[in-house]
Parts: sequence; structure tokens; C-alpha cells
Amino acid sequence: MTCRLRLEGFAGERAAGYAGRMRGLSLGLSLGVSAVCALSGCSADKAPDHGVIRNNNAGAPSTPSGGQAGSAPVFVGSGGAAVMIKPDEMKDAGPPDAPVEASVCDDLSIQTYEAVPTVQVLVDTSGSMFQPREQLWDPLYKALTDPTNGVIAMLQDKVRFGFTSYTATSSATCPTLINTDPKLKNFDTIKTAYTDVGTKAALNPNGDTPTGASIAAVTKNLLAFMPDPPGPKFILLVTDGDPDTCTVNNPNCGQDESIKAIQDAYAAGIATFVIGIGDIATKLDPTMRTGTQHLQDIANAGSGKPVAPNTTNYGYSACIVAKGYTAAYAATVAEGGTAPYYIVTAKDGTMAQKQIADAILSSLSQARSCSFNMDAKVTGDASLGMLTFNGNQLPFGDQQNGWSLGTDLTSITLNGAACDAWKKSGGKVDVNFPCKLVPVVHVDPPVPK
Repeated sequence: MTCRLRLEGFAGERAAGYAGRMRGLSLGLSLGVSAVCALSGCSADKAPDHGVIRNNNAGAPSTPSGGQAGSAPVFVGSGGAAVMIKPDEMKDAGPPDAPVEASVCDDLSIQTYEAVPTVQVLVDTSGSMFQPREQLWDPLYKALTDPTNGVIAMLQDKVRFGFTSYTATSSATCPTLINTDPKLKNFDTIKTAYTDVGTKAALNPNGDTPTGASIAAVTKNLLAFMPDPPGPKFILLVTDGDPDTCTVNNPNCGQDESIKAIQDAYAAGIATFVIGIGDIATKLDPTMRTGTQHLQDIANAGSGKPVAPNTTNYGYSACIVAKGYTAAYAATVAEGGTAPYYIVTAKDGTMAQKQIADAILSSLSQARSCSFNMDAKVTGDASLGMLTFNGNQLPFGDQQNGWSLGTDLTSITLNGAACDAWKKSGGKVDVNFPCKLVPVVHVDPPVPK
């Protein structure tokens, strides 16, 4: 018996399952996936040796040649799912129907679906985000919360969104966070909190940007959040200025603390996507890595890539003199990574809103999951399975460019380069399990909450 799991990713116009099409951009969650478990080696002179077989349409057990009825578990087609029935349970399997010829093969379907991601939107609400408001805060607010075209409204059925605003007005209350926990269908709650934050934050033009401390707090909350079923977790950071810290708010020298917090989040399994708007997208201080250079550094930290070292001059800044370096850096600037980040430079509010929305969607496309849940459990030796990605066989257990079976035994994951290629372009994955050696038992698929 051979179980074949086929996963296909679609770009642009096609989407299925938990997928959603948005302005022609297919997110990682925009996938059509299906699987078929077919009885193989079925012929009049070579019958399968799995005991008794029940057809989707014919329920009476028959004894295939070369086997004895009741000597092994039976796979039964039931509503498109593969169900394992023990021999002593056959009397309860339903009323008898016509016998099945040994040369007849059933097709038993195993449904698969991509894991639902969790995205915590972390928005800088420092005073500069409102200077000028119509170019910064308002376009961002609309890009996220417009009830028709806002990203959260359009994706709330497919992504567990949460929202956190961050700033600080004194070291005693640093960072100041307004938090909404992530969940599906969270648009109304987020919009209410976001609207209230915008009203209050606009009254504090001196609010600071403690990005590192805020990332650390959000990471702690996300680690405590246990979605059912589990799925990948991400932070979507939107900021308009170089960071400071809770102990040093002027000058803005909190780059090291921010990088360290984002590296810690990544090490804990939480990636960070980065969008810069306003001054940070256009200004650069040559004496230290600020502006777009800092956006590159935190984007690298958020994706596990090497971070370029800062300048000698930065080592004398108030932040470093007070605490010393805490983040991990490459030996030279040239060894720094090139992870994607996004900037918004438009001055016109409508154009800025479009740029922000596009940046958010491009960021979320990186949230494509390399794990696929199944409504079946592989209970035997998964290393006997064979997985091909776009026609190329990948080794089982290889973390650099292979695949693995989840610890729950109901999911598979592409690793390393294979995962990177899937996220970038999608494709087709075929998995074959020898069911005689690796039984596949039906389990009820979880309903995302």
C-alpha cells in the first residue's frame, strides 16, 4: 500500500483551503493542497497483503489471495479519509455490501492543510509618527484597518493577527505598550485598540522609540501564546525612527539592543519582518549604522542572517558605554546579510497608504509555512518515505535541504534550502509512504482557533 501526499502551491490567481487572494499576490497561506493514499500492487495475480479491504461503495470484507481475513489492520475508505480498523472491529464496520475483487484498488484521500500563522503587528507610536500625521500615521492606520481594503480585514480569516503599539514617555513606564492578543477574526478588536492609541499618542509629541525593549516584551507574549493547532509566529515591525533605550533616550543609539532582542526572538522561533517609514527610510548618519542600514541590520537579525558590525564611533555612544555590546555580529560589514526589508517614501497620503499596504503584503508573503498538517498519523518509520520537491528527491532528516516528520506525527516540514525555495516560489511536493511498513491512521483535523 502506498500513501502519496501531493502539495501544490499556486501563485497569483489561484488559491484554496485557508488561502486568500489579495491583489494578485499569493501569500504563503495561499496554497491548494491535496493528498491521495492509493492501494498499489493490486492485480489478479498479486493481491495486497493487508488483510481485509473495504471499498468506499462496497462494505463486505473479502479475503484477498495470499492473506487471511482478520489477520491484519484494514484501511477503509470513509468520506475521503483513510481510517484504520482493527480486525476485531470489523463486525462494527457497517452492514455487508458486495465483495471486492482482489484486482480492484480503492483510492483513500488524506487531507492536508498549511499551518495558520500568527502575526503580531508592532507599531511605533513615538511622537515623530505624527509629524506629519497625514504622511505617516494615517496612511499606516488605513493600510491596516480599512474595513474593505485593509490588510487585517482581508486576511483575518487566514492569519491570527495581534496588535501592539509601543513608545515611552519616561523610564519608569518604559516601554509603554498597548496590546491586543492574536486570534483569527480579530479585525474589530484591533481597530478599536488602534483607533484609541492614535488618539492618545498624538497628544504626546515627545514619545520615544524603545524598540529593543518592546520586541522583548512582544516575544515573551508570543512564546506564552499557544495556538490550537500550532503554527508559525512572526512580528511585523513598523517604525519611523532609529531606536533608543529605556535608559538612554537621547541620542537614538539603541541599535545594539534592538538587534539583540530580534536575534533572541528568532532563536526562540519567532521571525521579524521590518518596514521603515518616514525619516528612517531616507536619512543616514555616516558615523554609525542608522536609517536604512539599521533596517537592514534588524531585517537580518529577524531572519537569522549575519548582522554587519557598527562603526567604531558607535562604540563610544551612550548606549554602548552604559551596557557594552550584547548582540552577535559578523566580522566585517561585507559579511552582513541581505534579508529583505521595506521602506515607504511617498509624501502623498494615498500613495503612502498603497506603498505601506504593498510592503505589509510583501512582508507577510515571507510567512509562508514550510510545515503541512495532515488528517492522518504516520506511526511507523517515516525515513522509509520518499519526498520529492519539484521532481527532486530530498533526504529525510536533512536540516540543510531535506524534510522531516513532525513530532506530532501528523505533519511534514521542508527544511533549509527546500523551505527557502518553497517560500519564494511554491511548487509541488510529492510524498510516498510504504503503508505496509508505515501505517497511516486517520485523525480528526484540528479546527484553527
